[in-house]
Amino acid sequence: MSLQLLLFDFVDWSSASGIPQIAYAVSTLFRLAWIVICLVLFAVLLYQSASIFLKFLTYPSAIVTSLNYGSIPFPVIYICNSNPLRLDYIDQYKTTDFKDLYNWANQYSAMLSSNWGDVSPDDYGINNGLDRYDKTLRGRETIVLLMAQLTTTQLDKAANKASAFIRNCNFNNAECNSNNFTSYYDATYGACFIFNIDERRETQRAGSNYGFHFLMVVNQVDPKGNRIFLPVTDSAGVYISIQPKGGDPAMETFGIGAPVGQNTQIGMTYTKISRLKKPYGDCVDETSISTTFTLARAPSNYYTVMNSKYELTSYNCYSTQNFASVNACIAWYQQNSVVVSVYFETFDYLSLDETATYTMSTMLNEFGGQLGLWTGFSVITVTEFVCLFVMTCLYACVGRSVVRKVNPENIDDDWRTVEGATG
Repeated sequence: MSLQLLLFDFVDWSSASGIPQIAYAVSTLFRLAWIVICLVLFAVLLYQSASIFLKFLTYPSAIVTSLNYGSIPFPVIYICNSNPLRLDYIDQYKTTDFKDLYNWANQYSAMLSSNWGDVSPDDYGINNGLDRYDKTLRGRETIVLLMAQLTTTQLDKAANKASAFIRNCNFNNAECNSNNFTSYYDATYGACFIFNIDERRETQRAGSNYGFHFLMVVNQVDPKGNRIFLPVTDSAGVYISIQPKGGDPAMETFGIGAPVGQNTQIGMTYTKISRLKKPYGDCVDETSISTTFTLARAPSNYYTVMNSKYELTSYNCYSTQNFASVNACIAWYQQNSVVVSVYFETFDYLSLDETATYTMSTMLNEFGGQLGLWTGFSVITVTEFVCLFVMTCLYACVGRSVVRKVNPENIDDDWRTVEGATG
């Protein structure tokens, strides 16, 4: 048996439509024409196959949007006072540890008193600001640099304390207190506070009556009118950052300003984002919380503030030991307190799921279509070529003894074995 007979035998049982046309062409010219046609179509197949494979390697995806409903974990609430340090404590050590901060506070306050005019002396470049916004920005940068020079012990002594900051608090209509807050340090705002750091709290109802509500005393002045907190901006208040599990508070970027004398209502909407993992990308699943907020005067002229049962009654408007009258107490709260409500507007939430748009199955289907369109091949044809390769290898190794396997019964009228036996 010769290699030629092996190839002609493959032509007879192969499902490839172009190969028999080459083998049994009526003339050399037709054979060459079929060879050229098959080669051109095979080249087109290679080009199309490469395009399909490269498209698959780009790992295209799309976002599928759906609306869901269900219980949502309550986010972590970060709260920072816009006035980072206690001026009353700094005043005690104004000639030693806090000399620069004390001098800066007085010069900055003088600038505010003069409607952002120039001050003298100007030891920290306040007058270099072009306008009120530039001067405010320079003031923030200056206090950050001055605070960075202090030790941890010095900062702890001069920083805000939750027990003096938080006057009233409730979550889902259950009263809480300053012990439910954990402190952390921010380079710009000093000691800040975290609510729901363990991320165990959930609310089963939406709306402004449910969620997290608190009243905080910013304490820019005491009941006698003495300034006790170090100003970092031209207005007092707090900054609030609302983040899902593992989120970065990034107060400078995500902080929502809540001014004094206002009830800041912050409504939340929840978006769940599911991302494809490698090889589609390095992103991870995340949760996004969008917020909208409204402001209303607080407390109103006819509302008397009553502190939490967990706090001292020193600043309770029902007890006027620190104030001349109830109205004086209410007026003080309008200048020194912040009321904030954080709640879910609805339990309907948007789900954004990233899905693959060109999967392995899609690629194989498209490749199979191109294979059949241009060459008439199929998976069976590919298998046949594999078998041909194996048989060619066997022929190269075994040689003429293959005849016994092709014609085990020695049938003399088989032209293939006859010619193979004599050839």
